[in-house]
Amino acid sequence: MKTLPILAILILCTTIPLIKASVTSHLYKVEEKITVYGNKVGPYDNPSVSYRYVDKKNPFCQPIIVDYKNQHLGEIIEGDKKAESVYHLNFAKNTPRQIACDFPLSEKDRHTLSKFISNRFVFELVIDDIPVRAELGYSDKVHENQYVYSHIHFNMIYSSDDGKEGWVIFSNVTLSEPINFMDPKVDSIEYSYTATWSRVDVKFEDRIKYYKKMFFDSTQHTKEMEIHWISLINSLLLIFFLSFFVVMTFLRAIKSDLIKIEEDEDYNEGWKILSRDVFRFPKRLSLLTAILGSGTQFLVINILILFLAVVGTYYPTNDGAIYVSILILYSLTCVVSGYVSAYWYSSFGGKDWTWNLVFSSMIFTGPFFVISFILNIIAAASRVTKALPFTTIIVIILIWGILGFILNVIGGIAGRRSSAEFIPPIKAKNFPIRTPEQPIYLKLVPKTLFAGLLPFSVIFVEIHYILNSLWAYATYQLWGMLVIVFILLIIVNVCVSVVATYIQLSSEDPNWWWHSILNGGSATFYIWLYSLYYYIVHTNMSGFYQTAMYFGYTSIICLYFFIHLGTISFFASLNKIICNSLYLPIRIVVYNLDATSPVSEFQTYGWKRPYQSCY
Repeated sequence: MKTLPILAILILCTTIPLIKASVTSHLYKVEEKITVYGNKVGPYDNPSVSYRYVDKKNPFCQPIIVDYKNQHLGEIIEGDKKAESVYHLNFAKNTPRQIACDFPLSEKDRHTLSKFISNRFVFELVIDDIPVRAELGYSDKVHENQYVYSHIHFNMIYSSDDGKEGWVIFSNVTLSEPINFMDPKVDSIEYSYTATWSRVDVKFEDRIKYYKKMFFDSTQHTKEMEIHWISLINSLLLIFFLSFFVVMTFLRAIKSDLIKIEEDEDYNEGWKILSRDVFRFPKRLSLLTAILGSGTQFLVINILILFLAVVGTYYPTNDGAIYVSILILYSLTCVVSGYVSAYWYSSFGGKDWTWNLVFSSMIFTGPFFVISFILNIIAAASRVTKALPFTTIIVIILIWGILGFILNVIGGIAGRRSSAEFIPPIKAKNFPIRTPEQPIYLKLVPKTLFAGLLPFSVIFVEIHYILNSLWAYATYQLWGMLVIVFILLIIVNVCVSVVATYIQLSSEDPNWWWHSILNGGSATFYIWLYSLYYYIVHTNMSGFYQTAMYFGYTSIICLYFFIHLGTISFFASLNKIICNSLYLPIRIVVYNLDATSPVSEFQTYGWKRPYQSCY
């Protein structure tokens, strides 16, 4: 465990330099050429379906020589295909009207352009790492005509200390001069452009704040913030009442049960009757501990990702930064997964620890690589920019293989060596008890579905805006709010898990091991259902590729949070219910610890219990 601070420093030092903009690399002299890159073009309602902007098949101006920009890993994963466009700008110098090209229209071009306009295609240009987006044209449904904008005006904002050199602070475009390209008399389109520069007193280091101010200081953003705060207040009220229920009702019920046991040693009802069955290790122990290892790893990843987000690492103009961070963080934190998985597997008496390491390393990456590989084949067949090149796939696999798998093995060896035998307060019987028939509301499916409802109610508003950032032209920047919601989610998940496990044991069902994971992970079922609702109501996606892309990656996200929330739920049940609140007091009251046991006693809620857990 001494290596964790070093690991954290390594992660931060590795991730942050990849994504922080350099002041000198964005410094321009007056009238110096600024390259305008053409990136992508695609439907407004689905950014995942995007095509190359610079492509001879597109019905607008194309450069004679295609010169692609050298892109880092994050941009490639993002699906960027940046190449020099036909637009030429000079720093701090206004550009008078320039003819980009005189594009001749063929019937094929009319058909392609009509398809673009009907699907509300948006083009994306990139100027000094600042994305600029606008629609190609519009449809006049009254007269059944379609128009394409033939003129683009660049509104450039810059900063300069001495008037001789400076930085681009912000950029957007204004489109005008629509042309009815469906008119048979129109046989060509003359595309043109202009540019004006405005100087502001903003430092380059503050240009991200300026960018956010231009986009987020609006009436719509104010309304969205009100929705976030209302949701947060509702979540806080939920947690207050839930915590009140757990503390005042649940703990008092436990106290009452233990008093009955102390007064009557023959009392043998409810969870007491399971005292020799509740610590019987479950089937598929290796799979269970692999989930615990990966879930703990995901908790570490989430904390680090949110930390990097809060300190300003992920900003709107930083293409693919979060994908690079996740890749590196996942690979480096595989040591956590291997350690936790091997520790608990060995503590629970597992012998085949090598297979346990394989399970822990593949329980998430296996489904992820299979689904991603299939989706990448579909993307390549659809000729969209989201299709990763073969070399990029090899790089990702090597990063995971060299860093992730090796660190997982190292963590597993360390966890196995540092593990101690799991000594339950009460030894399990040789033969399991017969579980009585449960009422319908305590059966596995109804119980887990109800357990997942409350955690989902805490996060569903944030899920909506996160889905907007993934599947629409929206940017999620409320990281501080997300941190609060993440903490509330964990608190609610723990409370629900504790109550659900207690109710299960009180109904004389000892199979809490896997049930506790399902209780916590069942919130992902509602996440998937809400994603289905979002797909039907809030998107205009259609076709095999869009459907496969959406539900494929949604399934990966749900698997991630199922493992993550299920792990938190398991440890909450094990620590708060099984080891500390119920069966350790029984060990004192009924089974009488011998004098040599290293136990110090103290008084809590009116009964005696040891100041130690069973692990």
